[in-house]
Amino acid sequence: MSKTDISNNYVKPYDIGNTIISASVSENEKIVTLNTEHKKHGYIKLAPIMSFSNTNWYNPEAVRRYRNSFLLKETAEEGYGIEFEFEKNSCKKIHTPIQFHDSSNVLSSKKTYNNIEFKKYFFIPPNKNSIIQIYEIKNLSNNQINSNFKISGKYGIMRASYGQITENGPIEIPTINNIYDKISENSFSITETGTGSKAVTSVLGDYNNLTFEEKSFHSSKPLAPSCYGSISLKCNKQITLALIISISDDENFIQPNISLSDVYNYMTDTGLYWNELAVKTGNSKWDYIVNRNFAYSYGCCCIKKYGAMITDHQSLPLTWNRDNYFMFKLIESIYKKTQQKEIIEFIKSHIDWLFTHITESGWGRSHLITGRIKDKVFQFDQPLGDN
Repeated sequence: MSKTDISNNYVKPYDIGNTIISASVSENEKIVTLNTEHKKHGYIKLAPIMSFSNTNWYNPEAVRRYRNSFLLKETAEEGYGIEFEFEKNSCKKIHTPIQFHDSSNVLSSKKTYNNIEFKKYFFIPPNKNSIIQIYEIKNLSNNQINSNFKISGKYGIMRASYGQITENGPIEIPTINNIYDKISENSFSITETGTGSKAVTSVLGDYNNLTFEEKSFHSSKPLAPSCYGSISLKCNKQITLALIISISDDENFIQPNISLSDVYNYMTDTGLYWNELAVKTGNSKWDYIVNRNFAYSYGCCCIKKYGAMITDHQSLPLTWNRDNYFMFKLIESIYKKTQQKEIIEFIKSHIDWLFTHITESGWGRSHLITGRIKDKVFQFDQPLGDN
């Protein structure tokens, strides 16, 4: 595949996080990845694609292709969400594209399908390890509308590849074994035994019925469980569904029981949390640029539990002093404007992380968030002192 082919086949990602987990939502409004820390392996992902091959560490083209694969349209199509029958059968659609809602780090979109108004919200609540999608569906007609739906996606947990174009210290990926289990009438889990990790998916709201596969099954590939339901829309009435996906590095993880009202409270909490951390200059364009950069650097790349900072949450979630310096300066500048205690506490924990993991010969070229050096090779732009 040429670079041009890849570029034409990209989907735009929208990234959200909360220093515990991060996620990428594609412009087709599906969750493509859900990511979190791992006590041994550094960083793990729930994604609809195969893990990177341990035979391709020193193949730059294979590394490039794998990095690009998270942004490809076919990957986004296999992402996570609820697909409704009326979306396919509609002959007329008015669409407000997915977008960030003010400084709140909540994504939203709105569509009208013939006589159906359809709103979506995506957010990651503060201090939770779940991403939540809310679906508000309103019947604008004078007749009842019925629709089937399915929970889409290929569910596979993997350790992040850490694959580099200039590889100098690969860490092999553990053997993968994804196991599907139905765990309640409205939820199922994917347990990955190679990393001892777990993801749980639940559906809440005004559905008529919900059918999950009853029997457990497993594979080294991402799993596509059959999950279906149906809804009824009475005339001029609205119903609400919520999809909750959680990920943890604990294979015994249990997703907390929450209600639909809890979900809305979480969305409010998310807005309040990020608005408290946001810079307000009076210039809406500057505010958007600064706060979106901060929300990504702080929410997706700062791992509060460890005090570590990663370069990005998607293709290469390693710490690099040369990159982290500039992210650190942005976060520091936000603290000077907002005086938020949470930010200065992270700044202190990152400095502690840095000097906990320095060796007699300095820092490595890159590290896992646990402090393990990945690349022992030295390069001139890596010492903090040079900045």
